[in-house]
Amino acid sequence: MRTYVRCVHGRANSRGGGPVHRIGGGAARSPVIRETGPPDLPGFGDLVSEQGTLVTYSDGSAADIRYVPLTGRTGATVMTSYLPGPPEVRQQIHRGAEHALALMRSRLPQR
Repeated sequence: MRTYVRCVHGRANSRGGGPVHRIGGGAARSPVIRETGPPDLPGFGDLVSEQGTLVTYSDGSAADIRYVPLTGRTGATVMTSYLPGPPEVRQQIHRGAEHALALMRSRLPQR
């Protein structure tokens, strides 16, 4: 499974399995981004969790936004939750991204 920073890349290149990895892009600058241990969410065959800090908006102005993209695959379906917020709510951002992904999974038809 591949995860993409920009949706346009993901739509153009969403086929294929294989190992999980991230492909970057975009004008906003995030020098601090790292893969984190994925949460224990039932029903997913593959999970990728990252956390990052946006330090510059695409217009060049300063930013200090934390964000968590969480991507999971269940069968042929790939879902991503992305939650940004200020530094002081970092733990809530992680929990919110996990909750959003679990909620998306719960709404899939049962097979």
